[in-house]
Formats: sequence, structure tokens, C-alpha cells
Amino acid sequence: LMYNNTDEDANLPRDGDFWRINFSRVEWNLETNETTGEYVKAPSCQSCPVPGTAAEDNWVWSPQSEIAMHLPERWAILQFSEAAVNETEVAYYSQWPARAAAMAVYYAQHSYASDNGEYTDSYADLMPYSSDYYPLSDAVDVDIELLEQDDDGKWVAFAASARVPVAQDGAADWVATVREDRLLTVQAA
Repeated sequence: LMYNNTDEDANLPRDGDFWRINFSRVEWNLETNETTGEYVKAPSCQSCPVPGTAAEDNWVWSPQSEIAMHLPERWAILQFSEAAVNETEVAYYSQWPARAAAMAVYYAQHSYASDNGEYTDSYADLMPYSSDYYPLSDAVDVDIELLEQDDDGKWVAFAASARVPVAQDGAADWVATVREDRLLTVQAA
């Protein structure tokens, strides 16, 4: 990983650190305009569910479940190590369960609001809106705070905190908090 920073206090990845990362390539089918000799886009997606669809091809390193590269919670997890290649021991990413639980609430809240016109502070009301990609779980401690109402009295902002009560192998216990705008923060419980 190339890094060019003269700041000695830079927060470089250390052995055992995890980063979310993905790589994407967007490729358009091109044809030559016979009159001008210029290339023109001729959409014919080969990676789409229906090959030949009038769209561009989107290739990613890790699956996104939809064409939307700007969803970092869906990117792959990269583990840094000082060990030799193919000798790295897999480490437990202790923040992941809390992060995933918070994002499950985020997606359920947006589905709920799509049907009901506002967010809810009831985790039970969100259960029918659980997504396949980020399912809600009864094994998570969730606190939802409604933050702001619009002029019609509808709740338009929330902050949801999720804590998974069982940590693996003495790993730190984390609380992840997500807002309606997808801002996700994580702190030790």
C-alpha cells in the first residue's frame, strides 16, 4: 500500500488493523461513429442480470448487492498484518457485529419511513422491515432516538445505537451509532 505523508504522527495501519475497502470499474461498451471516427457509448451491459441491457458494466472486488459503489458498509474488510504473505492469522474484527447491527437498523428505518412517512423509535415496529443483506436480530441491544420533526410533525431524523452483548474471546465490547444520513460511529461500550 503506497503512502506518501511526511506527518510522523499519521495514523498508518498497524498489524491487526481493519479497513473497509472496495475497488470498482465502470465500463461502457463503445462503438465507432462511422462518420466522425469518434467513439460513442453503446450501452450493452454484460454483467447485468439480463445481458445486453442498455447500461454500463459495473465490476467490483466485493459484492455490493446493488449498483451503488458509495456504500462503505458493504465493502470488503481488509486486515493488515506484518506476517509474511499466506502466513497471516485471521483476526476477529470485534467492531463488526455492532457495525452490522446498526446498519441493519438504518436500512429497516428507511424501509419503514418509505411506507409510513416517518421514522420510528420502536425496534419491534422495524422487524417486518428487516433486509436480507442486513437482517435485524433480537440478540442486539438497540436504542433509537427520534431527533427532529418536520412542519407536519413527522419524524425525519434519528440516531440508533446498537450493541451486541456477547464479545468473542474477550474482545472489546462496542456500540455503533448510525444516523438517518448513514453517518456511522463506533466507540467502546
